[in-house]
Amino acid sequence: MSRSFEFLENEDAFEDLIADLVNAYFKPPLPAKRFGRRGQGQHGVDITWFTDDGSHRAAQCKYYLNAKLTTNQIDKDLAAAHDIEPPLQSLTFVTTNSRDRKLTEHVASCSLHGRSGLIDIWFGEDVERFLDHCGLGLRLTEPLIRRHMEEYLREKNLALVPVDSLGGHSLASRSSSPLAEEVAALLAAGRLGEVISKLGSPGVALDDELRLTLARAHYQRGDHSTVLEMAEAAPPSPRMLALIAVVHAHRGNRSESMAAAMRARSTATDAELPYVTALELSAMRLRGDGGYEALLKAISSALEGHPAIQAALGDAAQREGLDEEAITHYEAAIASDDRPSVLRRMALLAARLSQVAAKLPHADITLRDPQSVGELEKLREELLSQDSEMLDPGIRSVLQHNLSVVSMLVGDMGSSLEHARSALVHKPDNHDYWLRYGFALAVSGSPADSELLQRAPDDDGQIQLILADFEHRRGDLAAARSRAERALALPDLPRDLGARLEAQLIVADGPPELDDDRAEKLLERAKTSPFPGPFIIRVLSDPQLSAKFTEQLVMVIGQADFSQTDPRERVALAGMLVESGFLRDAVPFLTDLRNLLRLRDNTFDPSIAGVLIRILVATRRLKEADSVSLEWCVSDPENSYARWMRTSALLAGGQSEDALVELLQSPSALEASAPLLAQTIALARACGRLHDARRLVRRLDLPEPSSTNDRRALWFALSAVQDLRRLERLAIENLQPDVDLGPMAGELIHSIARIRESGPARSVRSNCVITLLHPDQGELTYWVGEGDPPLSGLGRGDWLSVFLGLTPGEEAIPTEGPFEGVPLKLQNVKPPLLLLHEHAQRQGQAGGQIRGFQGTPEDLIDRIREDLRSQQEATQRQLELGVQAGLPAVVMGEIFERSPREFVAASEDWWPRCHTGNSDHSESEDRVLTEVGDAGWIVDAVTVCIIVQTELEPFFRGLHVTPESREALRKWHLHERERFRALGVMSAGRGDHIDMQTFGASSRRSHRAFWGRVASFVERDCVMCVRPSDDVAAEFASLCKVLDNGTVSTLAAAKGAGLGLLSDELAIRQAFAEPEGIPTVSLRAFMSRAFRHSLAYGAFSTLGVVRAISRLATLERRFQSIPVGALQISLQAPEHERWSLLRALLPTLRDADPRHWREGLLLIMHNFLLRKRTRRAGVNSRALMRLVLGNLPLLPKEQYHAFADMLESEWTAVDRPTRRAVVRWLRRRS
Repeated sequence: MSRSFEFLENEDAFEDLIADLVNAYFKPPLPAKRFGRRGQGQHGVDITWFTDDGSHRAAQCKYYLNAKLTTNQIDKDLAAAHDIEPPLQSLTFVTTNSRDRKLTEHVASCSLHGRSGLIDIWFGEDVERFLDHCGLGLRLTEPLIRRHMEEYLREKNLALVPVDSLGGHSLASRSSSPLAEEVAALLAAGRLGEVISKLGSPGVALDDELRLTLARAHYQRGDHSTVLEMAEAAPPSPRMLALIAVVHAHRGNRSESMAAAMRARSTATDAELPYVTALELSAMRLRGDGGYEALLKAISSALEGHPAIQAALGDAAQREGLDEEAITHYEAAIASDDRPSVLRRMALLAARLSQVAAKLPHADITLRDPQSVGELEKLREELLSQDSEMLDPGIRSVLQHNLSVVSMLVGDMGSSLEHARSALVHKPDNHDYWLRYGFALAVSGSPADSELLQRAPDDDGQIQLILADFEHRRGDLAAARSRAERALALPDLPRDLGARLEAQLIVADGPPELDDDRAEKLLERAKTSPFPGPFIIRVLSDPQLSAKFTEQLVMVIGQADFSQTDPRERVALAGMLVESGFLRDAVPFLTDLRNLLRLRDNTFDPSIAGVLIRILVATRRLKEADSVSLEWCVSDPENSYARWMRTSALLAGGQSEDALVELLQSPSALEASAPLLAQTIALARACGRLHDARRLVRRLDLPEPSSTNDRRALWFALSAVQDLRRLERLAIENLQPDVDLGPMAGELIHSIARIRESGPARSVRSNCVITLLHPDQGELTYWVGEGDPPLSGLGRGDWLSVFLGLTPGEEAIPTEGPFEGVPLKLQNVKPPLLLLHEHAQRQGQAGGQIRGFQGTPEDLIDRIREDLRSQQEATQRQLELGVQAGLPAVVMGEIFERSPREFVAASEDWWPRCHTGNSDHSESEDRVLTEVGDAGWIVDAVTVCIIVQTELEPFFRGLHVTPESREALRKWHLHERERFRALGVMSAGRGDHIDMQTFGASSRRSHRAFWGRVASFVERDCVMCVRPSDDVAAEFASLCKVLDNGTVSTLAAAKGAGLGLLSDELAIRQAFAEPEGIPTVSLRAFMSRAFRHSLAYGAFSTLGVVRAISRLATLERRFQSIPVGALQISLQAPEHERWSLLRALLPTLRDADPRHWREGLLLIMHNFLLRKRTRRAGVNSRALMRLVLGNLPLLPKEQYHAFADMLESEWTAVDRPTRRAVVRWLRRRS
């Protein structure tokens, strides 16, 4: 598939694109239209149209990202197309797949209504060529442009051109003559040209009122010089002086403006004072003498309610973005004025539009919530009602510009482009209008007005950048380079704009798709530019390149200087980094995200809030993530995205129960998002509250699936809660020919096989397929249920109600229909789930997602044996590497996708490390244990499993555990439970055998008992640890790439609370805890201390500790330096357990220091002396000697003679044969 099609949002977007292509390419007399909607029978077609000669033609769209179009699908759709009325004269298959000779030949051999040559197929390359030919090529990248347009374009998207409402309102209560009344009405209607024409005629005598009206018309057109000339031609009235003050303020003449305002106020009558004051407020605002609040305080209570004053205050509020205040003032001005001007109404509409647009997320260009869209549509209608050919071009351009803004906000890109073009036609020298037009061109994908583009100002770098990007996207690289080069040559070009143009020039220097050379140039330039954002954004915009240059991107982002970059651009860059998977590299932009979190209406910007929470979670700043997500959900409880982010924050903090409670209390959010509903069900199952979720789901209106992911999520949710009724309804919808089940075929097949249907099996009920045996016609298949059959080739069996409730083998006689009175035998019944099972298998095999095995059972067994053997060899290699590196259990579990508990104990190929065996290390641990004492210890999840598995709970009470570790234990439990639900695990045995490790009832009972004890130990014997500060937690965020969430949280909590870390994994202690200054020990140190303490309480207490140490030793974790006294105490145990204790304890010394030879030899001598006193004491001396000497480490040769001399001098109580045997062992082991 061409990468261009990846940017389309879904199948609907592809079908809309093809419908537009058909209209542009074939130019039918009536537009091509979509045929039916998703969920209805479409007879194998998606788009239909009629040609000039009345021929009926159609197209079938196949939008496949991963799957492949097959000849079977073509045949099925072609068969269904024969039923369309009126009959089709041609059928075109349109697919995103690349060209395929087999499909081309197959289509050429097909016929329609018995005629060949009527079937055609367009592949992805053909579609791109036709789109370029018709000028629609940009439509393919529209979604990408929407997400990644440069930041200043995003800012200009909301650049509503301000409307000066004072320019057209009446400055007198009533006109004194018919002519004055007429021109005042024309001025209020925005017909400035007619006002100037009438009053500029030679025979018209102008009094003060008419002269003022003419001056205001010129002012509104922007002709300030004429206004000043008129003031010089005759003594100005107070109102004219006030208008002159406004003109001078516009031109920057501050002193002249203030002088004119003072003269106007000093000479104004009481009737003129409100209008003079209103104009004076406008002049003050333009001079910068006060903002809205200052102007508000300057108004006397007597003038406050006048419409002119209210309009002036509305203008001031609108300039400062105070939309609500501006609306209040404009509405008051209109309500109290008997003849409100069109400009005042436009100003009110602009303020209302700005208020709604304030809800626009930072990373979007359209509003999607129904309430805002409804308000915008109403505003658009009101703006359109103000439009008129008779309006002055300048006023009309403002109106068209704002219409372009509102059209884009509601998603009507075509209208937005047309309105933007109209605004430029009326006023081609306006900077904002050109930006609006360029932006609308980029997102609409429509062809540009070539004549209009030639009039674009060459001296405006921003406009040239937009148009260069547009030229590049439509494939005119020469024009793109030319515009970028001209803009770069402009004098006094802002440096940030220069960086954007330079990045554009690098991108345009080659094919439309970026290559490695240009990506490297962009990254090199980003290192040195004071504005690196544009260069990095260009690389991030290409997913393949960003993945390929991951290391370079991370390095460049770390080195680049973003201090001079605009905050909103930094936020846009942070969003792109998060979207591309560089979450931790977006940390430098956290401050910008926090500052821009809220929109102008003080609500959360969902795009920024989502990015901020994802970064906070990734960097373990969970307190802030919890606070932000909670406030967001409270302020917008219906927002499913907010609820999703809230859930992510809670789960990252190990608060799955809290996350589930909040989701169950948000039914409206669940009804809007299928993935959120699926996550809720998964959480409920993990927390043991599936019954609560089941009750909730039955009350919900399920969200409409719009993609494969949505269908997958809905299927999981309904199957988990066993909602068979709606599962069948969903199955029927998924049987529609336009639904591609290929990507989820395997999951469907597996889940359907596990669903247990309630009620009698295979009896006829509504919505199923039945097979009947006719005495003469043989087998007949019908659909019994509501609506049309979901699969082609099925007859509709509304007349077969007599078979409801029957099972295969029973007979019935229909009382209606084509076989009335004929006895029919029920052969087979297929409910919707079984139909979907078969349909998913066919689609999965056709698309290559699942494969059936063709061959004999013997071949299948050979294949299974070969696969098992290769899998075991790969596993063996990975285990060897894990042993060599000493990887922790959580890492091994992640590698093998198993529970880490499987790597707690040693096995044939796996030996976990818990200690170095170095005596200095043992002494260091003992010192740490003494220093920390019982003040506080925290334990990780793996060590919890070891403690419970070896029954050491009585020795470890009061340990701290993090919520994340508790959540990790829950996750491991669920993982193991899923494994135990299988019958067993196959492996390749010796020779040609296949071994099967079965899971019986006893295995499942022991599994349940173990995790029950884990839960009891954590909840009853441990203390839940307080979460550390975000700053401390963030120090450990980088470890999330290596370790699991629970272990990372344990390390952070240990450092934050000053706790010691109890971990029985050497890698965790040495590689992660000790470098951070966290005091840490192993279980050996605790048990050694317990042994020393027990010596004061007698042999019985000491023997209990020895038994505990031996249970720990049975895991063969090679913890060395056990107390030598523990070996000697083992000899005092009851006779039946002496050997078991010794065999468990002695192997732990294999990798220990050579000094343990002395301890081992002392054990042999001590046992010899015990046996010498009484034969029932100790164990067999010869057997113990072999066990001890066989488990001791190799003895350095230089120490051999010292030990031999010790035996001769100190072992005088031992007989000579025993001493000689020990010496021989010494020589052999040295």
